[in-house]
Amino acid sequence: MPSFIAIRQVARHLHCHTTGEEMAHILIVDDEILIATLLSDCLERFGHTARVARSAVGALGWLDLEEFDVTIVDVMMAGPMDGLDLCRKIKTDPHKARSKVLVTSGVPDMEDSAIGAGADAFLPKPFDLMEIINSVTGLIELNEADWAEHGGFPASYSDRMYTN
Repeated sequence: MPSFIAIRQVARHLHCHTTGEEMAHILIVDDEILIATLLSDCLERFGHTARVARSAVGALGWLDLEEFDVTIVDVMMAGPMDGLDLCRKIKTDPHKARSKVLVTSGVPDMEDSAIGAGADAFLPKPFDLMEIINSVTGLIELNEADWAEHGGFPASYSDRMYTN
């Protein structure tokens, strides 16, 4: 794992490439505060807004209060719910399902389980910060395409739409 100083240097380097314009609202869910802080700093330097939850239960609280374009979820977390449980809850709740979910994990062979839980993308740990930025950018573009394609409704709502 990189040192905190190295992480801050990367964050400062990324700051040079920001435009200053707000791009997306992102929820980071990870019980490791150093990783959550690093991701938050990095994403904010790219113009995104970020919130941090240290548990799945905390994330549900944020998701009840605000709408997020992307939710980054670690699989292994302390508490009654893990990241896959959270992903399932997000994707089955019509008020939360708009958020694209990026699941991260250091557990080998977790990708199929993450996708099965409804994740829109998966990134194995350890990851490079640019992998996170690229994944978030792709999910934001996917979100925008969903809204355009479904007349203002994301694809996850398409089976819940009623037409006469």
